[in-house]
Amino acid sequence: MIEVVSRFAPNGVDDDVLMLFNYEDCVATLATSFRCKLQNAAYIIGTDGYIAIPDFWRARECSLFVLHDVIDTFVDDRRGSGFEFQIVAVSDDILLGRRESPVVTHAASLAFQEDMDRVRAKFRPG
Repeated sequence: MIEVVSRFAPNGVDDDVLMLFNYEDCVATLATSFRCKLQNAAYIIGTDGYIAIPDFWRARECSLFVLHDVIDTFVDDRRGSGFEFQIVAVSDDILLGRRESPVVTHAASLAFQEDMDRVRAKFRPG
């Protein structure tokens, strides 16, 4: 199940989108906005704690929390723009003659795109 709340700018651009994905064994919430500054963080929440990943698209660190206490922190000191792993993986696939990544399969890519199509189908102007 996917639920969507969206708001549009006067020019018709979607400038607030909130998404709730209800899967068999977990729930995911995503938000994007041009109207307000979001935290740009990802949280993986479990029964005993959570992992916080600031600036998730270019993450350099993450922290494990139990309640409000930081239990552990990982810092990645490597330099880069955040796409190095993808570039290496695609390069390796090409060199090995693979037409499909064993990491992100065609089925996984298609499932993601189908979820995004379902989100767009639920947009409500105004």
